[in-house]
Amino acid sequence: MSKYTVGQIAKSLGVSTQTLRHYESLGLITSHRNDENQYRTYAVEDTRSLFMISIYRSMGFSLPKIKQMLQEMTMNEVKTSFEQRIDEVDEQIQQLELLKQELEEYHRGIEMAEKVAGTCWIEEEGHTMVSVMKSGSGFSLINEKDNQLVEYQKLAPHVRQGFVISKSALDDEAPFDFKYGVFLNMDYAVKTLSLSELERHTVTIKGPLAKTVIKTQGENFSKKRFESFFEWIESQGYKIASDLYGVVRYHAYYEQEVTYFEFLVSVHE
Repeated sequence: MSKYTVGQIAKSLGVSTQTLRHYESLGLITSHRNDENQYRTYAVEDTRSLFMISIYRSMGFSLPKIKQMLQEMTMNEVKTSFEQRIDEVDEQIQQLELLKQELEEYHRGIEMAEKVAGTCWIEEEGHTMVSVMKSGSGFSLINEKDNQLVEYQKLAPHVRQGFVISKSALDDEAPFDFKYGVFLNMDYAVKTLSLSELERHTVTIKGPLAKTVIKTQGENFSKKRFESFFEWIESQGYKIASDLYGVVRYHAYYEQEVTYFEFLVSVHE
């Protein structure tokens, strides 16, 4: 009966000798000691098993699962395992499609922000999104045990950092208060959140919307920062009708802090 050394098997399958030892420790294969030189060798039956292990590993099955498929399962049970793995791959494909959409959205957002920074425009369509906010600015874990914002920030990359500045805070005599948090894309939110969460956090901003992109370089926001935007809105014959919403489109530190914010607010004639 043909025998193969550890080195021969490892080379033929493109794995390391340590991998073969690991397979053996799990009971997937069994080596035999050569009485003459004490080298470990594998029989033909083991090479067949190793080949199937290699195939199943490439399909994403775990080693414990592979052991069951090779040594414990009936053919029908193996077929069921493949059906389950197909379902897992379908789920992975869906997640990758969502990730691709987020990559494209981030890319478009950065391009748009750079291109139109400092300009203002009107869009007739309204906007719906999920908004989860807390008072103050910045990410904090202090006393955040029951803060929903911490949990929603874990939904990255499907969230956007942002701010909500209340309409009342835009008045000349009012304090400049705002909330910090995240916005969640509605398409993703509908697939992910419970109905009660959607009802609690969904915000619908009626059109038309006045929009602008503001570039900051480390400075804090103030009413003065928005004066030109509000003056432009008035010059177009509109008045502010909602809170002001800001979404971070790009943020980085390179020589100095740079952030592009896209702001939008509902207006009426």
